[in-house]
Order: sequence, then C-alpha cells, then structure tokens
Amino acid sequence: MTAKPGLESAVLALVREAVPGQLKKAAITPDMRLQRDLGLDSLGIAALLFRLEAEFDLDLFGDPELPAKMGELRSVADLVALAESLRR
Repeated sequence: MTAKPGLESAVLALVREAVPGQLKKAAITPDMRLQRDLGLDSLGIAALLFRLEAEFDLDLFGDPELPAKMGELRSVADLVALAESLRR
C-alpha cells in the first residue's frame, strides 16, 4: 500500500470504531473485507465514508467518479486508497 502510514493507521482506527461491537477489539488489517470480515453493510460503509470526509477534509463530492469507486470498495486497503486519492 502506498498511503502514508499516518493516514493508514487513522483509517484503521475509524474502521475499528465503525464495526459492530463484537469486532471492535479485533486486529483490523488492510486486507480485511469490509462486508464479509467486518460486518459493515452498505449504509455502514457510506457512514464510514462521511466520517473519513470529516476527519481528513476529503472532498467526496468533488470526484465525479466517486459512485464507481464506492462500488469497488471491498477491503480496508481499498478504503485507505480512496482516502489517499481524495485528499485535497
């Protein structure tokens, strides 16, 4: 992964806060899948994106390809890469 270490660890922390209760203490890694491994549904992923936008001053709606990118989010690493690509 080419993201800055600080960004990756911050995204991992936000993911940890967003996962269902029984997974909050799990060791979350970039290769974990958002839905299958972490139990996030589409609304949970959308809420996580809005938290990323607020936390990192991202411009979610400034990217015309965002809907396609959101559909490709499968893993924590994908989420980190998206956050890196949207940084202002």
